[in-house]
Amino acid sequence: MTNFLSKLKKGARQLLPSYLSTTAAEKVEENMEKEIFEGRYTDESVVAQHLRAIFPGQRFQISSERGRIFCNIPRKLTPAEHEVIAKAMRADHYAPVH
Repeated sequence: MTNFLSKLKKGARQLLPSYLSTTAAEKVEENMEKEIFEGRYTDESVVAQHLRAIFPGQRFQISSERGRIFCNIPRKLTPAEHEVIAKAMRADHYAPVH
């Protein structure tokens, strides 16, 4: 049974995109810088949009937990880049709902 489960787990991992597999995620985190923003999980899309503009074609990771958004990114953000993202998150909080 153990051999079957290990094969099943290996097969399932191969079906996942590389950025979702645990081994790829661990490798990505080794060489990445960490940035933390104060915000809710709903702000992840705003952060992702800006990080895609700053790091076009490069990999990054975003997760949220307890009012914070954790980003693993290729390099440290400049203070100006960090402020632009923080302002966009604040603006998104007060955007009108249609």
